[in-house]
Amino acid sequence: MKPSGASATMLDMSEDTLKHEGKPPSPGAPVPRQRPREVQIDLVGPPVEVGGSTVLPPPEGDVEVRLFAEGSCAADSRRGGWAFILKHLPSGTRKSGSGVEEDTTANRVEVRAVIGGLEALKRPCRVEVITDSQYAGLGLNERLANWQTWGWRRGLHSEALVRNSDLWKRLAELCSKHQVRCLITAGQAPQAEERECRRLAVEARGG
Repeated sequence: MKPSGASATMLDMSEDTLKHEGKPPSPGAPVPRQRPREVQIDLVGPPVEVGGSTVLPPPEGDVEVRLFAEGSCAADSRRGGWAFILKHLPSGTRKSGSGVEEDTTANRVEVRAVIGGLEALKRPCRVEVITDSQYAGLGLNERLANWQTWGWRRGLHSEALVRNSDLWKRLAELCSKHQVRCLITAGQAPQAEERECRRLAVEARGG
């Protein structure tokens, strides 16, 4: 299903927004080491619950987009829905999308929601993923790089393949185009975008 609710201005940003300006060092000054151009995926500081809702910490660095991702799967039918909401922080513009999968699992649709959001981005962006899924969040934060190094196996000397490797391979491809980090909100009261995203995911699978 194609993303819905798109705005013409959503993430249609100039590539200039991805440049970092700075003054050249003075003669004789030590040249600072530059960080390698690689995907940096790390956990940001914990959300805070206030009045029954989660208040997310301010985005670190120059995050442009927050990606709220939710999945919902019916245990009896194995029919799952996924949804995302993209929020462009500088303008407040939002974009949402959802989809359905048959014969799936809760873990698969949680990862599929993140993929759907990243696929909807028009240009390379600095993205903060918001998910309550430990599976999707820890996969992004801690495991994805190792799985790639190990040839999509569960360990360096393991013969067992990573579950849902088709999705993780696609997610790795998308993360190579963007700067992505993830905030896991499991156990926290959801904020408005998370509640809306959950509703869209349930509707996508048919309630």
